[in-house]
Amino acid sequence: MRKTCVLLASLLLIGAAKSSAGMPATTGSIAVTVVQLPEGAVISGAASAAIAELGTVSSNVRTTSPGVRIVRHATSYVVVTIIGLRAASSGVSGTVALQAYLNAPIPGVSVRLDGVDLSTFPQLFAAHVPLNIVSRHQLELEIPNGMSPQLIPSQIPVEFQAQEE
Repeated sequence: MRKTCVLLASLLLIGAAKSSAGMPATTGSIAVTVVQLPEGAVISGAASAAIAELGTVSSNVRTTSPGVRIVRHATSYVVVTIIGLRAASSGVSGTVALQAYLNAPIPGVSVRLDGVDLSTFPQLFAAHVPLNIVSRHQLELEIPNGMSPQLIPSQIPVEFQAQEE
């Protein structure tokens, strides 16, 4: 008999304000905020600490959350949604490189943004992103079939930052 992992999940998406040199925010900083897109998951909370509601997901149950889909594989399933990000600055123009990282590792679970595996170290996932424009990004959470729901946090913090190019 096949085990089913059922999880009520959400992703805590934390935007960051950094200076163009990547230092803590001061004058001339670039702030990254999360924006809900029509084709994406429901986003709640403040734009700088938003929550993407993934709903109840499992390897053999469809999600009822709008903007969330499940892709099944032989040994895992992937929860997929779309999010919008806006890198904004009143003192800087041009483009930025977007980075993301996890607050803590999640053994056995992969979190990807635009196909880039995230870890506890900032990972570049988008380059040449125009400032003050909402950019579209695919967020994936891959979970092994049969993984105990107790091993997966109900909120998975993902932090974002931008650096001027």
